[in-house]
Amino acid sequence: MNLPILRSAHLLRGGRMIGGVLILGLFLLAGSSAGFFAELISPYAVQAAEICKVGSPSGGDDTNKIQNAINGCPSGGIILLEAGKTYTAGSIYLKSNTTLKFGSASTILRASPDASKIDTIPQTSHTGFIIGYKVNNVAIEGPGRIEKVAENGHSMVEFQRSSGIRVSDITIDSRGVHYSGFHLVTQGSDNVLFEGVTIYGQQVGSGWPWGGNDGIDIQNSQNVIVRDCFVETHDDGIAIATPKGEVLDNLLIENCTFSSDSAAIKFGTGSLADIQNVTIRNVTLRKSRNAGIRIVNLDGGTFRNITFENLTIKSDVNVWFLCGKGGSTGGVCVAARNSGGPLGEIFDVTFRNITIEGGGGSQSKINDITRVTFRDIDFGGASATVKFSDICGLSIYNLSGDQNINISIASNVSNIVYNGSAPKCGGSSGPPPAPTPAPSPTPAPGPTFEDVPFSHWAHNYIEVLYQDGYVEGCGTNPLRYCPDQTMTRAEGAVFVVRGIKGAGYLPPQPSSQVFEDVLLSTWEAKWADALWKEAYTAGCGTSPLIFCPNNGHTRTEGTVFYLRMMHGPNYYPPDPVGLFSDVPVGFWGARWAEAAYQVGLIPACETSPSLQFCPDEALTRAMGAYMMVQAKGLNVPQGFLECTTNCRSIVLGVGAIHELPHRISFNN
Repeated sequence: MNLPILRSAHLLRGGRMIGGVLILGLFLLAGSSAGFFAELISPYAVQAAEICKVGSPSGGDDTNKIQNAINGCPSGGIILLEAGKTYTAGSIYLKSNTTLKFGSASTILRASPDASKIDTIPQTSHTGFIIGYKVNNVAIEGPGRIEKVAENGHSMVEFQRSSGIRVSDITIDSRGVHYSGFHLVTQGSDNVLFEGVTIYGQQVGSGWPWGGNDGIDIQNSQNVIVRDCFVETHDDGIAIATPKGEVLDNLLIENCTFSSDSAAIKFGTGSLADIQNVTIRNVTLRKSRNAGIRIVNLDGGTFRNITFENLTIKSDVNVWFLCGKGGSTGGVCVAARNSGGPLGEIFDVTFRNITIEGGGGSQSKINDITRVTFRDIDFGGASATVKFSDICGLSIYNLSGDQNINISIASNVSNIVYNGSAPKCGGSSGPPPAPTPAPSPTPAPGPTFEDVPFSHWAHNYIEVLYQDGYVEGCGTNPLRYCPDQTMTRAEGAVFVVRGIKGAGYLPPQPSSQVFEDVLLSTWEAKWADALWKEAYTAGCGTSPLIFCPNNGHTRTEGTVFYLRMMHGPNYYPPDPVGLFSDVPVGFWGARWAEAAYQVGLIPACETSPSLQFCPDEALTRAMGAYMMVQAKGLNVPQGFLECTTNCRSIVLGVGAIHELPHRISFNN
C-alpha cells in the first residue's frame, strides 16, 4: 500500500529538505502485520511555491494577521513567519495543501494567555491552539518554537480527521506552566509524520498534579511515523490510545527519547477500538516514575502485534514494564473500566534487545497477554523483579546481567518456552488445544528471512551471518533482511564494528555527541561512536564533523570499510594499475576497488567485453553480506556460493543453481 504525504522543500542540503517547494513523497508499508515501516521518498520534482508572508508581529494579538495569510495562501503555498520574531495569537486553523513555515530557530508562535481566544476544536469537547481539522497535505515546518505561557488547558497542536500530515523540526514548550492540555495530537487521521519534534512540558518531578499533560498522543489514527523526537513532560511521554471506536493501525516510533513523571510509553487507557501493528524501536526511556512502558486495556478493544526492540532504559525509570492501572502498584492489564463492562484482549507482544542500565525500583508486571516474547534482555547491574502472570504462551530467550534479577512466573502462566520454538495458543487464556491423534507431517522449514528465498543468490551468505550473530535483519513478524536495499553508512557501521569486535557485540552508549548529525538519542549513535573511536571512520564531512548516517554506500565506499576490517584502520592499498575499464587510476577509489577485487572481497560487476567495477553503483545489503563473509573468512558450506582461489569470479558449490543479481556474472 502506497500512501502520499506532503513534503515541503526547494533545496536538498546535506540530505535534508528545507522550505521552498512542495514535493510528494511516499511511505512504503512493509510487513504491516508487525507494524514495521520503511520510508520511500519519490524522485524530487522541483516546482515553484508561492511564499505567503505573514509580516512582522503587531506586538499584540496576531491571530488575524496569521489566519489571513493562511486563508489567502494558494494551494501549494508556504505561510512564512519571519525569522527571529515572536507572534502571539489565539487559535490558528491550518489549511489543506499548505505549509506553515517558521523562518528560523528563534521564531516563536506563542499561544495567547487569554483563554477566551482559544477555540473549542470541532467535534471535540476541548480547546486547541494550532488546529488541523479535516485538512489534507498540510505541514508545520521548523526550526522554530511553539510556546505556552498561561495556565489554562488546551492542545498545543492537534490534527482531527486529517490526512497527509507532517510536523518537522519544531520545539513545543510549556515549561513553567501548570498545563493540563496535550502538546501534539493526531486523532482519527491517516498518513502522519512527526519528525524531529522536541517537547518540553512541566519539569519531571515538579510535584504538580497530573492533568493530561502528555507529550505526543496518537489516537484512532493509521499509518503514523514518529521519529527523531525528544519528549520530557509531566504526564505520559507518548500515549497510544483509541478513545473513539476507530482502530489505531500501523504505528512506528523510532530514534526517540521519552521522559515522564508518569509513563514514558503508554498504551490505553482509552481502548474502545483495536490497537494493532505497532513497532517501537531505538528508543531511550528516562525519568519515568510510574513506568517506562505501561499497557492498560479497559474498554474492550484488542491490542495485537506490538514490538518493543532496541530500547535503552535508564536508571531513573522506577518500573520497567507494567500492565496495570492505579499507578505503580497496579497489576491488571486487561479489565473493565466499569463493573460489567467489556473485557479486551492482548495478543503477540515482543520485548527484544533491551538494555537496562538500572532503575526498576518497583516490581515490573507483564500479564493478561496471549503470546509474550521476552528476548535478549540485558539487565546490567540492575536488581529487581519481573513478574509474569495470566499468560498463555511465554517465550524467554537470552537474559543476561546481574543475578539479583528475579523472574517470577505465576502458576496461571501456560505453555512456557525457554530458548525454544514459538508457543501456540488458541485464545486469550488457558492452554492451547490438545494435538490431534494423527498430526499432519511437518512441512519443510522455510527460509529464515521471508524476503531472502533459498533461490536468492546471497541467501547462504546472509544465513551464515545470521546464524553467527552478525546480523538481525531489517524487520520482524515476519523476519526480513531487505537484501536489495542500499546499505546505509549507519548499517555499515554495525557490520564493521561487529566484524572488529565479534558477533553480537553491542557498543556502550556514548556520553557525548561526536557527529553533529548523529544525535545521542538515535539508534546509530553508539555504532558511529564506536567506529570513530576505533579510527575506522573520519566522517563524511568536516566543519562541522558529520557522519551522514542515512547516506547510502556505493560499492567503492564499501570496499574501504571492509578492507580496513580485514587489515586494520591504518591500511592503505597500493597504487592502482588500471584494472577496471570504468575506474580511472586518478579516481580516489581506484586503489580500494582494485585491492578489494584482488583479495576476493567483491566481484566485478561486468567481465565482458571489459572488466568493470561500477564504482558508483549502490552497495546492496545482500552484497554487503557477501563482503562480510569474505572479510571475516567465515566458512561457506557445500551448496553455498563460493569464491575461487584468485577470487575473480563466483562459482557454484554443490547444490541448486542460484539466481544472481543483475550485473554479476560467472567466469569458467
